[in-house]
Amino acid sequence: MMEKLIKKIQDVFENKSLKNKILFTLAILVLYRLLVFLPVPFVDISALMAKTVDVANSGLGYFVMLL
Repeated sequence: MMEKLIKKIQDVFENKSLKNKILFTLAILVLYRLLVFLPVPFVDISALMAKTVDVANSGLGYFVMLL
């Protein structure tokens, strides 16, 4: 069972186009996770947190933040 899984993964990485797409996606995810920790200039963190709490306590929750 495990041998089949390893073989399938190896087959995926033998395809150069698919391998590049997977590596690009992983690189973008890692970059996103690292950039989350950079502070944004001129943003009042306490006001943003207060607004987030207010919206979360509303009837529609975080759906309102998407609009």
